[in-house]
Amino acid sequence: MKGSFSKDLESVLAKTSTSEFTYSRENVQPDHTQLDIMVVDDEYRLNCGKPWITFEIDTFSRTVVGFHISLDPPGNTGEEH
Repeated sequence: MKGSFSKDLESVLAKTSTSEFTYSRENVQPDHTQLDIMVVDDEYRLNCGKPWITFEIDTFSRTVVGFHISLDPPGNTGEEH
C-alpha cells in the first residue's frame, strides 16, 4: 500500500537505528493514521466518522507487534481535566 501511510511508517522507522537496541520489544513506537473510509450505522446509515488505526512497531525487528482501530483520535481518553 503506497501513499501517505507508507511514508509515515518509513519515517517512524528511520528515526531510530536498530543498533540502539539489543532485543525485540525493548522499544516499541506507535504510529497513528486516520483511515480514508467512513463508518456508518447499520440501521439508519448515519455517518459515524473516519476511524483511526494505531500500529505498535518494534524498533529492533521493525515488525508490527499490535494494532488498534477506533473512532476516537489518538490520545483521546474521554476524560476532561
